[in-house]
Amino acid sequence: HLINTCKITKKLNLKIVITVSENYPLFYYNETHTLILTNGKEYDANNTYGVPNLINYVPSDILNLFVGGLKEINRDIIQNISEMEYAPSLNSDGTYIDKERFMLSMRDGNIVYINIANIKVLNSYNKIYASNGDKKGYYNLDSDYGIYYFKEFESK
Repeated sequence: HLINTCKITKKLNLKIVITVSENYPLFYYNETHTLILTNGKEYDANNTYGVPNLINYVPSDILNLFVGGLKEINRDIIQNISEMEYAPSLNSDGTYIDKERFMLSMRDGNIVYINIANIKVLNSYNKIYASNGDKKGYYNLDSDYGIYYFKEFESK
């Protein structure tokens, strides 16, 4: 399950080079009690330490797109996510504004809103966070216009 490809190459100087690419866990899906790997396969696992949890049901078509987008995200960013929630945005009349929207609770204390269309912006999360002076709050990275919104948490 965890090996994606393995290539063995012989060199002229009697060396053998083994190149392995792995399917690493993207998240634990609470709905099915399985780890979802980068190839989209589900894997039964007891140890989910350090893996984000997707806490609610996601329609299969959106889940497949989400997995496809997440596998393009740097592993260090994925490891900084503690919890994921499918959170589509709705109008006041109940119609969808964005059916592919997720809320990510980060291990650093921030909340990030992202959608599948803009998921690659997550690769810039550390730079975006640092540019705000390490302030804690809500990061809306789901804009189609490349404009990112930040709202600092209110102090109690």
